[in-house]
Amino acid sequence: MSYKYTTETISWLDYVLPYIEYSAIRKESEHIGDSELVTIGAAWANGGWYIYTDYVRSNGNLFVGNEGDDYSNIFDGVGDLGSMAMTAGTLG
Repeated sequence: MSYKYTTETISWLDYVLPYIEYSAIRKESEHIGDSELVTIGAAWANGGWYIYTDYVRSNGNLFVGNEGDDYSNIFDGVGDLGSMAMTAGTLG
């Protein structure tokens, strides 16, 4: 679910796109647990640039979490993508 807000009164921001996403995977095997993923975030756009900021909660997703990770050292201490708080790119 998302909605695009144009920001005509903010010169450095063209629009912001807040969103919330939910997904669930129900597994048939009794040896593998179900998993759910909730993402709350926003896309911030200016010209041909955008930045995504996300807050993600999950159970059963290897790329979200902190089991065995040292977040005081995100360069060498984190073994998953859960440390990635922001991504940037260009609109195409």
